This record gives sequence, structure tokens and C-alpha cells, in this order.
Amino acid sequence: MLLTLRDYQRAAVDAVTPDEHRALLVSGCGTGKTLMAVHAVAKLLAGAPGTVLLTFPTLGLLEQTYQVWRGEAPMPFSALAVCSQQISDPEDIADDELPIPSTTSAEQLAHWLADTAGVRVVFATYQSAAVLVEAHRAFSAAAWTVMVCDEAHRTAGRRGKPFAVVLDDHKIPAAHRLFFTATPKVHARGSSPSRSSARPRRNAVASMDNQDLYGRRVFSLPTRDAIQRGILSPFKVAVIAVTDSAVASALKDVRLISLAAGEDGSARADHVAAAIALTQAADDYQLSSVLAFHNTIAASRDFAATFARTHALLRARGLVSDGREAHITHIDGGSPLRERKAAAEDTLGQHRPDQWNIVTNARCITEGIDIPALDAVFFAEPRSSDIDVAQAVGRAIRKNPNHDRPALIVLALTVDDSLDAETVIDISQFKKARQVLLALQSHDPSIGADLTRLWGTLGETGPGDSDSVHTDLVDILIPTDLPSELAEQFLRAFSVHTVDTLTQQWEDNFAALAAYAAAHGHASPPQQYTTADGRPLGQWVSGQRRAHGHGRMLPQRIERLEGLPGWAWNVVDARWETSFAALAAYADAHGHSYPPRTANLRLNQWVIGLRRPGQRQRLREDQRKRLEDLPGWSWAHRQTRQWESYFEELAAYAAAHGHASPPSGYMTAAGVDLGEWVRALRRPSRRAKLAHARKRRLESLPGWSWEYRARPTWGAAFDAVAAYAAEHGHTNPPGGEQTDDGRSLASWVTAQRQARSKGKLSAERCRRLEALPGWSWNLAEARWEENFAALAAFAATHRSCDPPPDYVSSTGASIADWLQGVRRAARAGSLSTERLKRLQSLPGWSPETRRFRAAWDENYDQLVAYADKHGHAAPGQHYRTASGMALGHWVSNQRAAYRTGRMARDFPDRIGRLEALPGWAWNTFDAQWERGFRELQAYCAEHGAATPGSKLVTESGHGLGHWVSDQRKKRRAGQLSEERCRRLEALAGWSW
Repeated sequence: MLLTLRDYQRAAVDAVTPDEHRALLVSGCGTGKTLMAVHAVAKLLAGAPGTVLLTFPTLGLLEQTYQVWRGEAPMPFSALAVCSQQISDPEDIADDELPIPSTTSAEQLAHWLADTAGVRVVFATYQSAAVLVEAHRAFSAAAWTVMVCDEAHRTAGRRGKPFAVVLDDHKIPAAHRLFFTATPKVHARGSSPSRSSARPRRNAVASMDNQDLYGRRVFSLPTRDAIQRGILSPFKVAVIAVTDSAVASALKDVRLISLAAGEDGSARADHVAAAIALTQAADDYQLSSVLAFHNTIAASRDFAATFARTHALLRARGLVSDGREAHITHIDGGSPLRERKAAAEDTLGQHRPDQWNIVTNARCITEGIDIPALDAVFFAEPRSSDIDVAQAVGRAIRKNPNHDRPALIVLALTVDDSLDAETVIDISQFKKARQVLLALQSHDPSIGADLTRLWGTLGETGPGDSDSVHTDLVDILIPTDLPSELAEQFLRAFSVHTVDTLTQQWEDNFAALAAYAAAHGHASPPQQYTTADGRPLGQWVSGQRRAHGHGRMLPQRIERLEGLPGWAWNVVDARWETSFAALAAYADAHGHSYPPRTANLRLNQWVIGLRRPGQRQRLREDQRKRLEDLPGWSWAHRQTRQWESYFEELAAYAAAHGHASPPSGYMTAAGVDLGEWVRALRRPSRRAKLAHARKRRLESLPGWSWEYRARPTWGAAFDAVAAYAAEHGHTNPPGGEQTDDGRSLASWVTAQRQARSKGKLSAERCRRLEALPGWSWNLAEARWEENFAALAAFAATHRSCDPPPDYVSSTGASIADWLQGVRRAARAGSLSTERLKRLQSLPGWSPETRRFRAAWDENYDQLVAYADKHGHAAPGQHYRTASGMALGHWVSNQRAAYRTGRMARDFPDRIGRLEALPGWAWNTFDAQWERGFRELQAYCAEHGAATPGSKLVTESGHGLGHWVSDQRKKRRAGQLSEERCRRLEALAGWSW
């Protein structure tokens, strides 16, 4: 019996029309997009035979979709699966598990389409796109009647990636394309329709707001609307804190129990903490079905074993209040399809009063897979992709047929409750919470208001308040035996590192953008723009545009951004606003909208482009009006507009003075260089090109003459430059300096240098110029010397090479600005050896600014503190200090600087300071070896012998057993140094 479409599903099908060749439909996970697609295809086929192509990211989703088509399609059809010859995702099902025939041959596909009658439906993976392309190219397969791209966000991004082939109508032709997704991806670089040619340029980007690629968004069902209409479940995040002491106690007993049973006693501390947290969540929220996500198959499998032992231990201790048993199942890519279905449908579908169920996996239950009854999802680790998190959350918020309680997202965080704890929690753990909250925002932008309320609640929580926090969005459950001061510290850390970054950070960035707009006249900073305090404002603006394109922005934020001058939601409009702001500033300053090339070449070319034939019609009405409101704007090219305005100035001059021959250099009140304009008109070559009507108008002015007076002689210009040099001590006059008849001295000096480089300047003239004070044939060299001299003078007086911004050279150049480029070249190694030596001879020289040198010293102090506490200076790559400083990443950067020679060249003193720290190593592999050795020493001290099991993983997550085995292999291969062999042999119980 066919299902009846619900009203919103009917609305989606109605939105699809034969008139549109491409259409985008956005609807949340669990809203029945597969059923929408079945009936939309049937509508487009209109009862006639045809070919349908359905594309999916996985075979698992392909198989599930086929089952829906088999049961719900309103017309009979023949089916074929097309798979890739490449090795599939290990988490995917195998093609021999599909319920329909499959092929990897383009030729077989083409013959099947040609030889089969009626409606033919091909179920294909995106990975098999090459087979589809080959069927059209080599075997002349006909265009598809309808093509459906499921999980269509997988096609967005770089246009050259394999999944994006389905967008290209030349390679896979189709009369209609339908794109379905819950999480549309929008890229700022690809947001302009004008950028979407059929043949993508190199590095082109496919963005889902590009209607040429994805069509118009014909249907959208926001998650908040779906929840309010009862289509999806409301959701809540449960953050469950577990103390280190509870984990340590359980971990010890779990290992003993395992060893007593003759099993491997290894267990990860984070897995034990997760088992404790999940057990508490099942008790507190009456969970019956939980889906757990890990990043690897091995982690998922190990967690299943650890959970079973830990839960049994907790029940034995009487710590499971409702007494229920827990059943856990691990599935992965090696599990047969029937086992996966049993886990998704049977195990998670069970609701027994005496048992609750968990299915743990890495990636084989992700996008598109339907689970009919799910109470909660659990993230054991931060995911590598935010889209993966959003899709996994989508599994949870599907409507549960057994109850109306909110879907739960469970997170476990460990708390250090030792008396000497410096920090309550490792802040890297907060990444899970941030990812989940961001994923929820991707489903429902309105939770920004919930986050703000949570931020306020956490800010009001203080000593003596309730141990836990409960809001509509987040519950934070803290162990009852955790001291109040540690509980307060934990809540404060959660607020700072999770909620603050999602709320207050936006306000801070908005304030910075408002300040930028006030200073520049527009709110479109370049992508790489960074504020003075290091805020990457350009990247933040790009992020806001992407969020808006996804439909993931609060209405009040949209309104506030659009209220800024020159705000634009895509890059093309942003560039237009930036150029318009520059033109408006020029027009206000000069009274007209014709900026010359000399003022701003880029602006000049932009304005010329606006006035090209047909461009006016391409602009929006509001853009045309804003241009026409500028002072002196005209759609006419500059030559016509300028000539008329200049002629009016000349006529006024003639009326006032009785003649039309203003002297050289004469400027009108409007800033028109009338003397130069008249002199240029009289030049014979210009006169010959002048229209006859204009000649007559000029000749009608009183005192007009066509007599042309040439430029001053070389000698006269030389005398002017010599006079300037005698007064200023150099021969680099600024642009405003002129000869008596208005010729630019700077232009003349530049012309002499160019003439000499081309061999067109006589030896006598060269000698005269070289005799002038400060003359140089290489202007860049001369300016470098002037600036260096000014820096040397400052360094000699102040013993520092960090002059203030207002300290200038003899020619008025800012030495601080010059130093930025010099230091950049020094750090990049592009500065000549001679110049670098001269700079290094100055007192206080450094290729880094004072601020960066101070930052290095602060980071070094953090490393010293780490070494004092841990006995070595080799923090893990992802280690962060209590203040959030990425110390592990900083250490890696120091090693890179040493390896490339930059540290020896620029900061040789730093080498000695770092090498003085205990356990310092310049080589990452050396550092990893030292870490393994320290772990083995600790194990030996605790157990009396250096004999860990081959699969032992320490509480810090280090695979000690594997490391020990690796040392033995390296010794047999002659790859282990004698010094390391001796250190290992000195440990009690060591054996090769």
C-alpha cells in the first residue's frame, strides 16, 4: 500500500515543474526527501516511458533508496545499479549485497538503457560518474529524462572533483536535474551566477546558491518549522562530566576483570569515561536506543568491549539506578548488510523495560541512512567534518514513534578532581561541544538565541548554586561529589571555550566590521584583511556570507549586517561596493566622477568598464541610481564630458581676461589645469585630430591662437632639478614639484633614468646629473640607502630598531612602514647577504617586530612551565595550555624554523635556550621516541618490569605495546642507535 504524501511533501512535489531544467530542494533529515523525489520524478515523467538516474554517495544509501522506490513508486520500473570499479569506502556495503543487478561497465549500461522498455531507473554512486560519462561519450547513451542527486551537498566545492561531474550537462546530459539536501553548501567564491560557465575554470567552485548549476531553490523546510509542525523531534545536548578519579577506579577494575577472564586487559581511559557517562544518560533520560560515533573502526570495536565490561562493573557496584542491562553492538564496513539492517532496525528499534541498546560505528551509519526509532546519538571524539556532525545529528532528530521526548546528543567530558589540579579540564575536549552546537545551528539557526540564554545562565552560576545546569538547549550534569570550586571552574571553562566562542565572538567581530565600514565607507574587507589586534575580519565576513547562503543565520543578524554601508552577500557585489566607495570618495573630493589613471589605475578601469555599451543595463536599478547621485556623474565617456566642462572653464577665463591663452600651470577654482589643457590642444598632432566644430568654437573665443609653445629645454628642466637638490639635499622630488611652466620634476627625473637605461642619454648629461647631490640611477637603491641611514641614526640613539610610525627619512618616508617590507624579506630569505649583514650590525635588529619577539618569549615561558611540570619539553602536537595557547603547534614551528635554517640565521640565541630545556628534540621522530621511552619508564616504575602487552594503550592514549614491539624490530634491522639500546636495556625486565 502506497504511503500518502504529507502536506509539506506534496508542496515539495508541486514546486517541481517541467519548465525548470534544474531545481534545488532543501529539507531536513527525516522529512522524507526520498519519497518527495519518487513523486517528483513521476510528475516529470507524466506517465510516459523514460530514463531516470539517481546518484548517491554510498551503496548503503543506494540500497535503502531502492527499497523505498520498490514500495512507493506509483509506476512500474526496471532497475539497474551502477557501481565504481575503484575500491569503495571500507564502511560501505559491497555491491554483491545489492538487491538489484549491478554493473561497472559503461557498455553494458548503454545496452541496458537501449534494450529495456518502459521506465528505466539507474541507481548509481557518485564514485561511478566515470562509467556514466563513458556511456554517453563512447556508446552514445541518450540524455536522461530525469536525474536526481541525493545528498547533493557532496557535489559542491571544487568543480574539478569527481563528484562534481554530475553537474556537467555536456558529460552527463539530462532534461531535468533535481538536487536534494538537508545541508546546502555555499561558497563565497562561487556565489556569482556570472562565474558559472559550462566549462569550469581552473580552481572554480560549485556553490549551491548558483542557479546555473543547481537551479532555483524551489522548496525549503527549515528545521525549526519541521519541529514546530511535529515532523521532527526537538533536541537537547547533554554534557555529562565524569571525574578522573571515577575513571581511574573503574579502569583499574575493568582491567583486572578482563585479565581474570583471560582476555586482553588493555582499555582506554576515555572509553571508560564514555561508558560511565552513557550509563548515567540512560538512567537520567530513560534512553532505549543510542547510536555512538567513533573516528575509526578500531576505536568503535574497542569501545564496544570496554563499555560492556564497564557497564557490568557499574551494575555490580549498584550504580545503575534503574537496574537495566545494556546491550551494545559494533558494526563496520565488514559487517554484512543484514547485520547492519538488524542493528539499525531491530537493535535500535527494541524498547524493552529491562534493557537499553547501543550501536557503535565509525561511518557506516551517516548520511541518508534511516533509523526509525532513535533516542540519542553519542560522539566519542571530535569529527573531522562538520557536515558529518550535522548529518549524524540529523539521525537523532528524526521523529521517534515511541515517545515525544527531545532527541538527545550526549557528550562525555572528563574533569580533573585531584587536589593539585591546575586546570579542571583539557580544553581540547570542548571541540566536541562546539562542533555539536554548530551542527545544531546548521539545522536550526534560531538556536543562536538559546545559546545567548545559556551564556547568561552560565554567567550567573556561582559558588553554592546547583551543581548542574539545565536549559532548553543544554543540560550540563556535574558529579555530585565534585567540590563546588571545581564545579564552578568547570562551568566557567565550558562557557569560555564553548558558548562564548559561538555568541560573544560574533558581537566582537561585528563591532570590528562596523569600525572598518566607518573608516573605509564599506563593509567588504579583503579576504586576508586582519585587524590591528589580529582578528581575521576578512575571513569572518566570508563565513557570514556562507552561513547566510546556507540559510543558517538569525534574522536580526541579517538585518544588522545589511544595515552597514556597502554590505554585500556575495563576493562580486562586495567588490562592486568596495569600488563604489572609492569612487564616491574621489567624487566628493574632486567634484566629478572621472578618476584618472594616475590617481587610481584600478578605479579608473572599473569606471571605464561601467560606461561601456550595454553595461548600464546589466546593473541593478539601485546601483544605477547610486552612481547617478554621485557628483559629476555621467554615462558619457570622459573625453566628451571633460572637453565640454574644460571648454566652459576656458570661455569663462576668456570673458574675464579678454583672451583665451592662460599661462602654463594656471589652475581654475574647480581644480582644472587649464594652462596644460590649452597647450595640449595646440599641439599639431592633437589639432589635426580635433573635430572641425570644436576648432570653430575655440577660434570664436577672444584672443585664441593656435601657436604651439614646446616644452622647456633639457637645460631648463635640469636647472630646476639642481635648484631643488641644492635646497633639499636629494634629487627625488615628490609629484607636486614643477618647473615654472608646470612640468613635473618627478616625471622629468624618471624620464632621465629611463633614457639612460635605453642608452639614449649622452655621457655629458649623465655626468651633469651624477654631480647633483644625492643623485642615483637606481631610485629603489637610493631610497633603500636613505631609509637605512635614517634607521641607523635611530638605532644609534635609541639602541633599538623599532622606530615609531612618525619617524621619517629625509624624503619623508615612514621608516616603520619601510621596515615591515624589509623584515618580511629577511624572514623569507629574499634579502641580499650584504644588506642583511648591515642590518644585523645595528643595535637591536631583529627580523621580527617587538610585539612578535615578546610573544615568542611568552610562549617560551609557557614551554618552560610545561617542562618543569612534566619533566620534558615535548608536548603533543595538539596540546594547549590552560590559557588556550597552542603550545604543541608552537613547538612544531620552532623545529621547522631550525630545520630550514631560519632560526640559525635570524635568532641564533633561541637555539641554545631551547636546547637547555629537558627532553628537547629538534626532530619530531626524536621527540616521539622520547615520549615513548618516558611512557615505558612510567610503566616500569608502576609494574616493576618493562614488559607491557603488545596491545597496551596508556591512559594518555599512547600505544605503548606497539611502540615497544617497534623498538625490537628496529634493533633487528640495525635501525636503533647504540645509545637508545643502552637506555632500553637499563630498564628492569627489558628483553630483546
